[in-house]
Amino acid sequence: MTSRVFIKNDKREMVLELKYADHNGERSPTAACDGLDYRSVASLVSAHPELCTAQRLPLCCELILHFQEYTGFLSIADPEEYRTRYAALLQYAETDGEFATAGDFDHFDVSEIVLPRTVDGKLVFYAEDYRYHLPYRMEAPWPLRENLRVDRLLLSLPE
Repeated sequence: MTSRVFIKNDKREMVLELKYADHNGERSPTAACDGLDYRSVASLVSAHPELCTAQRLPLCCELILHFQEYTGFLSIADPEEYRTRYAALLQYAETDGEFATAGDFDHFDVSEIVLPRTVDGKLVFYAEDYRYHLPYRMEAPWPLRENLRVDRLLLSLPE
């Protein structure tokens, strides 16, 4: 479970909890806010539109990853820190073949990674997978809505 505090438009402090709950015998992503549970990003944003503003794009990225059940991904909040860490990871390739590391893959072009932004009606952000720390470009419709379709694209290799 992850908790985030945000300030509503009326200046009240709210706590948003991202969690998984049992719904009819199935584990599904849920957000708890203001005493209510929400089972989709659209219902959450409809009830709390102040969550998805240009100033809160990083939070919107977290909501997308949570509700789309991209549990193996982490939004890249600091592009420069990620590039430095990724470069260091590339130095360590597994030599015995038992466990793969980032260094066992081709080296991806991470120069395009920037902070989350909106472009032509899409929220564009970057994420890394937990296991290999490979970089992905994520694109979702903006503003967020029901039937959220997220495009997940592995970054390209340098030419």
